[in-house]
Amino acid sequence: MQLVKISAQEFERWQPSLRVISHSHPRRFASLHVGDMSIALSWQSDLVEPTMLRWKGATWVGIDQRVACVTDQGEIVFSLGLGSRLLDLKPVSAYLVIMCDDTLLSVNEDHSIRAIHRLGDIPSDVAFLDGRLVVTTADGATQLLDT
Repeated sequence: MQLVKISAQEFERWQPSLRVISHSHPRRFASLHVGDMSIALSWQSDLVEPTMLRWKGATWVGIDQRVACVTDQGEIVFSLGLGSRLLDLKPVSAYLVIMCDDTLLSVNEDHSIRAIHRLGDIPSDVAFLDGRLVVTTADGATQLLDT
């Protein structure tokens, strides 16, 4: 998966249903080839790059406070505005974890939200152990969360 830089004008000409992430005051624009289609996204940060992941036959992409999932046929099957900045997307067991500054969201294979967990600190890693999420935070502490 490789992002291709595009101009603001190219982004505006993109088919609206394939603009999977559209920021209200964007400074950067890119396209990404997914299956038989190309999707477009825009974001504000000059320093942060989008997070991308292939999982369960679909492409997940997120940047700033947005995350979306697109099938190889170009269907957007999940799109969500986040309450804080996206840090990472990580497959854990049979679901995907969306790691944000102060929240973890678990998403099932059918793209439904499984759980939302508020955190006391910024997560640095997450693992699955004995049916629970083990979250390691930036200060090195661990927290156990029920799934």
